[in-house]
Amino acid sequence: MDSTNLLSLAWRFPEAAKYAWQAHRKCKEFAASLSPDVRGRIKWAWDKGLESSLVVKKTAEKVYCDVIAFPYQAPTEWTQPTSLILSPLARLILFFLPVSSDWESSFPKDGKVLFICNSYYSLEVPAVHSAIYMQTGRLVRFTVDPLHFKLPVWKHVLEYLGAVPESPSILPELMSAGFTVIVYVPEPPRAIEGKPLIEDASEERSLGPALNIQCATWALEKGYSVIPATAIGASDMFRVLCEVPPLPEISLPTVTSLTKPWTLKLKRPSMPSPQNSNRRLRVIVPRSYQRQYVRFAAAKGTRGTSRKVLEKECAILLGKMSLTQFSDEELASALAFNMRFATETNYLYLCEAREEDPRRHVLAPLWKAVRRSGDLVVYAEQKYLGGKQMIRRKSAIGLRALADFVDVPPLQPPSYDETCVPQVAC
Repeated sequence: MDSTNLLSLAWRFPEAAKYAWQAHRKCKEFAASLSPDVRGRIKWAWDKGLESSLVVKKTAEKVYCDVIAFPYQAPTEWTQPTSLILSPLARLILFFLPVSSDWESSFPKDGKVLFICNSYYSLEVPAVHSAIYMQTGRLVRFTVDPLHFKLPVWKHVLEYLGAVPESPSILPELMSAGFTVIVYVPEPPRAIEGKPLIEDASEERSLGPALNIQCATWALEKGYSVIPATAIGASDMFRVLCEVPPLPEISLPTVTSLTKPWTLKLKRPSMPSPQNSNRRLRVIVPRSYQRQYVRFAAAKGTRGTSRKVLEKECAILLGKMSLTQFSDEELASALAFNMRFATETNYLYLCEAREEDPRRHVLAPLWKAVRRSGDLVVYAEQKYLGGKQMIRRKSAIGLRALADFVDVPPLQPPSYDETCVPQVAC
């Protein structure tokens, strides 16, 4: 930090500058009181410490770069892990995060499918991926924040499970390679609270419509089928305690004149991409252990006869009486509308199914068993106390009857005749 920045900090924080100056003066006086030999040794130790720290820093950077870069594999060269690992892992996840999944249609055999699913801070990702794998036998590819790929080991786990760092061109590349892909659409605030999504299409944080149109455009270009999916239950299991906005970039100003005040220039962060629009640090705490519900709508094809059906739906939406040549933008808008409608329908269906499901609360059977066990213990204790009192009462009755049976008349004291009593002479 140069002298200009030091002066700017001293001007903004005068009290801290005063204490820092006093500490600097005391350290200088203490150093002046030392002998030249001691000062030389301290300087030698300081230089050695700096050299050692520099060596450690370079070594750590090299090891970190080697670990992050190994093994390097292009996203399009990824192969699905064996079922001997994925099947037990999916069953384990579904054991701790129970999911009720419902499929309206069968999964396309070619596997060229684009899933569009709503997201509650990505908390439903493990459950949704496990449900898809158990139904289709395919592990879907998905995008995550590039920050995850800067953490060793965790980065390798995500790569092994099919994750790729988020970028504008990564999804078209994966679709060109024929992978099954899933895109998570962030939910608007009111939808997170449990209200229908259609009420919040104009919310600032809801990037769903724009992202749906973009995904529909990719599906039309690559010949992918689109399956809208709706997941609920994560918002009932977790609660956002607080949200921390992204930290702005702080750049200290340059001092141009001592007469002008110094102000910190805050640089606004760039607009995040649609796939990760709510890039904030959120503190999430659990509040209930409930079952999650996922419903997969019928696949919307984009090739052959399915494309003709899509053109008919586009003509109805645009109010055209005859089928004409539609542009890709119009077809993408019609496909995005169908995706949105399917999402709304599935949402209402899942809400009704959740309210009627007796297994909604995962620990409810255990709680009922505990309560029944407690009631059984209380009943047994009451029976024991009642039987004890009855035994005492019956024992008392029996002892009284036995006493009446063996009872004998009481002994009479002997009668003495005064005439027969000998007289003692005085």
